[in-house]
Amino acid sequence: TSATEVYCPCEKIMLPGQFDDAKRAIYEDFKVLKESEYYIFIYPEKSPSSILLEMGYAIALSKKTVIFTHKKSDLPFMLRKADESIGNLLIFTYRSIDNIVTKIKREGDSFLGFG
Repeated sequence: TSATEVYCPCEKIMLPGQFDDAKRAIYEDFKVLKESEYYIFIYPEKSPSSILLEMGYAIALSKKTVIFTHKKSDLPFMLRKADESIGNLLIFTYRSIDNIVTKIKREGDSFLGFG
């Protein structure tokens, strides 16, 4: 299965602080999340970000979820080894965005690893 459509809420943000209000963001992001088969998150550093809520929601909906993080220790405690017991979750570490792009180009759809 190839990606036919990609959604990234950050594409709409042109300036720092130019986020939608929370109600609108939840409505739009969660609607897309419910409709998606795969979800890919890039969590670059330990931070109290709404991405953590979105990760949990994707996992709870049993979406095929991939998380890229610099260090697993940056993830919340329960998420650090969750890929060992949750079959629809993969966690990869990366050094730069180029590493992610190279991985996807090199491995194609198989990088998702969901048989």
